Amino acid sequence: MVFVREVFERHFSASWAKYQEALAVWQADRIATASGLLGIPAAEVHGGHIVWCHMEHGVPPLEDEAPKITDFPMDGRLRRAVERW
Repeated sequence: MVFVREVFERHFSASWAKYQEALAVWQADRIATASGLLGIPAAEVHGGHIVWCHMEHGVPPLEDEAPKITDFPMDGRLRRAVERW
């Protein structure tokens, strides 16, 4: 049982790190897009600006289109380990 837990934690940690990186890149892109289209400095862009820009220009994507943890599946080795257990 310890083996399965260790494998799960290792693969979940790897998936979580990929998810966090993708989310940071996605958010930075949203801020840069809103900044460019609205003509305001990126440091001053907040959620209201992003929604306003989306309503006016159709971009950047809203939060419901953000990357999700399920977009980064765990390695198949975890599935096999759980099945063996």
